[in-house]
Amino acid sequence: MIFGHVAVSALAYRYLKADFVPVMAAAVVPDVVDKVAHSRRAVFQRVASARTNAAPGHWPGAERR
Repeated sequence: MIFGHVAVSALAYRYLKADFVPVMAAAVVPDVVDKVAHSRRAVFQRVASARTNAAPGHWPGAERR
């Protein structure tokens, strides 16, 4: 998907005479933000899944009595 964003930005730079740095930053930043948000969400989902699948009170990090 990033290739499409970079391609559109390159076309805007070439044909619309837009400034290079802001156009390329606008192409890359949304993908980076999405990647970070998605990877954090996946980690939290794995932790939540491990806690719900474990026996009550026996998930990783829980104190035993």
